[in-house]
Amino acid sequence: MRELGELMLAVLAALTAENLFFSQGMGFDRVLQAARRGTMLGIYALLVTLFSLVSGLLLFWLSGMVPVLWLPLVSAGVTGGVYLLVCIVLVMGAPEWYRKISWCLAPAAINTVVFSIPFLVRLQEWNPWQAIGFSLGTGVAFWLAAWLLTEMIPRLRHISMPAAFRGMPAVFLYMAILALAFLGFAR
Repeated sequence: MRELGELMLAVLAALTAENLFFSQGMGFDRVLQAARRGTMLGIYALLVTLFSLVSGLLLFWLSGMVPVLWLPLVSAGVTGGVYLLVCIVLVMGAPEWYRKISWCLAPAAINTVVFSIPFLVRLQEWNPWQAIGFSLGTGVAFWLAAWLLTEMIPRLRHISMPAAFRGMPAVFLYMAILALAFLGFAR
């Protein structure tokens, strides 16, 4: 249960950090855009799962050869390599799919890096099945967080909410409350 709580906190932290830093806090983040539209959320979560699974297995294999201090950098490099490989395969083999999902490939890879960093130290203690479970859990947790946002965004823009909190401030407050709820699972 603690790992689930930590994973959900990482998901919410990643969504918040990505929105704050990668979109200057303006609410133009790809996850929040997908959540607002309610479309392509499953594909986005599937891509996060794919990047996490392939990167996690490669990192598991490399973890015995790389000092713990270098794992975050190696994790980012491995995920970047997986991202490039997926892009090349899609451009060459399925250009229509690439055009359809290209908007979420890079953010999915970035979210994978953000999710993996808190768990890199444990990677050396895990067996391959635990690494696979973490990867699948990352995708499920990401989908769950995005789904919760999808369900709440219309309510967070409702006219009955004070104007100062309507929109993005309400989203951040909602995410903070969710993070507190999931923190209960982590302790």
